[in-house]
Amino acid sequence: MNYRPFHFIVLYFLLTWIPLWTAVAARRTESPVLFGISFILAGSGAVGSALILVYATGDRSFITDFWDRAYNFRRIQPLWWPVILFGIPVSAMAGMAFSILTGGSSGWFALDENFLERPLVFVFWLLIFGPLPEELAWRGYGLDSLRSRFSGLVAGLVAGALWSLWHVPLVFMAGSYQNELLEDIAALASYFFAMLPETLLIMWVYYNNKRSTLAAILLHFSANFAGEALQLEQSAKIIQTLILTACAVTVVCVDRKTFGRA
Repeated sequence: MNYRPFHFIVLYFLLTWIPLWTAVAARRTESPVLFGISFILAGSGAVGSALILVYATGDRSFITDFWDRAYNFRRIQPLWWPVILFGIPVSAMAGMAFSILTGGSSGWFALDENFLERPLVFVFWLLIFGPLPEELAWRGYGLDSLRSRFSGLVAGLVAGALWSLWHVPLVFMAGSYQNELLEDIAALASYFFAMLPETLLIMWVYYNNKRSTLAAILLHFSANFAGEALQLEQSAKIIQTLILTACAVTVVCVDRKTFGRA
């Protein structure tokens, strides 16, 4: 398959950053309708960047494979389910524990009120705005395209760096979580750096489950769920980033097949 990583990256940022920066402006001018439309277009643009290149191949088997990887549960190996669903939430709770042991407060060990009041709505929006469009783009096409040119490790680091860069507009969006992090530079740095080990871990799960985009979506969702539903202090999140980094380094050293040359 003749992958086009450069085309994907350009399309991805064009189709997502234009509406994202529009959403930033809409928030500043208090235009809720434009803000909502822009956010929807950003998510659609992420998926669109992959779909354009997938369907441009005209290869029916490649197109079928793209969709099969997105919904086929049978690609996921049984022993990987605990890792996918609970691995990152466990790292979040470990971050909580270490923070408490080093003098942090235990009063924030609680679930988010929005999750408790409307759990189904909370889960739906958490899935739609993030894991679903981003993974259909990156694991659906982007990562494989990078790996067709580079080693697994380099492809993963490039994907992680680009994914981190993609979130920059959110820092300038008034009222966003990322915007609030401007008050704590260490927390902001941890937030952006964390996407490197997270990408490597998602990649590890993806390739060890027959390139299952669904596995990547679920792992990404579990990470977002842990970050949103659990009210972690920034100290706990920084510790969690260190834990995830240690895990990522370990799997890179052990799994030469995934992170070596394709």
